[in-house]
Amino acid sequence: MPLTLERLESIIQNGDFISLVGESESSIFDCKSEIYALADDLSKYELAKDVSSLANANGGYILVGAKTTKSEKRHCDEVSEIRAFNQQLCDPDKHIKVIFDWI
Repeated sequence: MPLTLERLESIIQNGDFISLVGESESSIFDCKSEIYALADDLSKYELAKDVSSLANANGGYILVGAKTTKSEKRHCDEVSEIRAFNQQLCDPDKHIKVIFDWI
């Protein structure tokens, strides 16, 4: 059964990220194994592209720190591992600025 926006929001609110292992990426759910570096135009473009894609599909979430692998059963990637990262490595204000500047 596909991951619904309601279930995804509940998982995020409860901090139960490990329950996402085995879930597939979709039009409402995108995973990134690493933080957007934002050191060059290519990484800024990637952030803007990912955010605008979700916005154009009526919203969704990008989960940073989720490693994915190709699904053997479906034509998509699925979460294989959740990895925590130091929050000091991510500057939300810088990400928001890039989103506003590039979209």
